[in-house]
Amino acid sequence: MNWELLMQVVEVVSVVGTSVIALLTVGSWRAEHRYTRRAELAGEGLTLAYEAADVIQAVRSNFGYESDGSTRKRMPNETPQLTERLDDAFTPVERLCQHDELFGKLRAMRYRMMVEFGRAWEKRFDELFEVRHKLIVRCRRAMRLIRDQHESPDGEVTVKQEQFWEEFEQLRWQQDDPDPVDVQVQGVVQRLEALNESIRKERCLTRLKGMLTKARAMCRG
Repeated sequence: MNWELLMQVVEVVSVVGTSVIALLTVGSWRAEHRYTRRAELAGEGLTLAYEAADVIQAVRSNFGYESDGSTRKRMPNETPQLTERLDDAFTPVERLCQHDELFGKLRAMRYRMMVEFGRAWEKRFDELFEVRHKLIVRCRRAMRLIRDQHESPDGEVTVKQEQFWEEFEQLRWQQDDPDPVDVQVQGVVQRLEALNESIRKERCLTRLKGMLTKARAMCRG
């Protein structure tokens, strides 16, 4: 038996095995880094969604303070009754404006999520902005109607106006389950929860596959 040739073969096989393991290690590190980045981003998105859900719930709460609506710019010659009604209608806008920084972070997060997970996340985050926008627009319209009614107290209330007030009250205040606004907001939260869970499962599976592949490579080496 040519022992010298055998030793050369063993040496070559050993080098190849070491190289394979090194490549697998680098691949595993890259995969781990990718999952870490995705997990951190999805976690940040979910945290912001939780915060937004709490804010929207607080904005629509019927629990209030005497100072609610006080940041509204008063018009000349407002009567106390008119001021009270206008302040009440303005309160959701005032509460939302206190959290402009949060919604700014959500806008930035929307773009980051689109880059990492696809454009579908633009629409999902837009569900939160739609609630905010709708609240602000409807509150301002309510304030215009209140002023119009004050200036023309004998004016007839149209069916369209009655329908608006009914819809406004349902949007403005938290409703009994199932609350349409809450369903819309929680839909975004649940999608983000599912994304986080999917990343965790995929990460664990990738780690397991990597460990098995390394073990096979070592055995062959």
